[in-house]
Amino acid sequence: MRDRVIVISPRKSGTHLIQRLLVNLGYGTWGDLGVPATDLPRFSIRERIKLARLVLPDDEYSALDVRGNRAEFIEKTNLAWEKMAASWAERLGQATVPSFPGVRPGLWRSAFSDTPAHVSWFFHSLDISRIDPGFLTEWRATGQPAFILNLRDPRDALVSMANFLASPRTGEIVKSVEGPIFFPSYSAVPDLQDRIDMILTDPCVPLFQDYDRAVSFFRHPDVCKVSFEELVGPEGGGDRALQLQAIIRVAEFLEVGVTDMASLTARLYDRRSFTFHRGQSGVWRMAFNDSQKMLFDDKHGSLLNTLGYRSCR
Repeated sequence: MRDRVIVISPRKSGTHLIQRLLVNLGYGTWGDLGVPATDLPRFSIRERIKLARLVLPDDEYSALDVRGNRAEFIEKTNLAWEKMAASWAERLGQATVPSFPGVRPGLWRSAFSDTPAHVSWFFHSLDISRIDPGFLTEWRATGQPAFILNLRDPRDALVSMANFLASPRTGEIVKSVEGPIFFPSYSAVPDLQDRIDMILTDPCVPLFQDYDRAVSFFRHPDVCKVSFEELVGPEGGGDRALQLQAIIRVAEFLEVGVTDMASLTARLYDRRSFTFHRGQSGVWRMAFNDSQKMLFDDKHGSLLNTLGYRSCR
């Protein structure tokens, strides 16, 4: 089993499918998606001690008392993990993290292999121009972490985004642009085709940048590629044989054996996911009008061709 995984999954590309697969293959989940507490990484006492030694200053690390005050030990090592994760979010170009006290300076120079094992890190996109060069050097030298790229037909992703931005659940989001910026506009537009027009003419909607940044990873020979269309299975209008092939491809890439394929496939399609709408393939064919098909091809036709999807025309 490969110890660490980074999954790149553009918004509305069926991230919950690949996330459920990774969880069922034995990985905890961290990153750009909301998941149940049961899917978060779980750390042993030994792992927590190692994590604290890497993150916390000497005085805080020395003060930890795993036997005398277990609750405080768990609380402080949970915080250490959050600080480590935040530092890697910045080093991978995800966000600029404000300086926070209480971390060892060497944390910012540590290797990704120093992060806890059996964690799958999920990001909607990675901007290669902002990634820490030290991380890239480590990846090239060791082949670790394992990289998986999950994609979906960008037209279906657009339809899903048009529905998501108008959903009351999206209005509850306060820490990203979807809630405060886009929900008020999209929820006021009842017609789906009008919302599709809005996305097609708004370069700031968080969608196509994800796909544009995915191209470099799509072309990389050491990145495992999988798609929503493969993973969704018959429940989402897909094909069981393609689903099984995709699962086997990911499992073999991660060097994980699968003993109960039927049980695993049954746990992938989760309607309880926060961002779930319909979870179907090919919905764009009914949702797009002719002018939208032409506009999409004009603006994003080369992206479709690069990622292996046929143009609208």
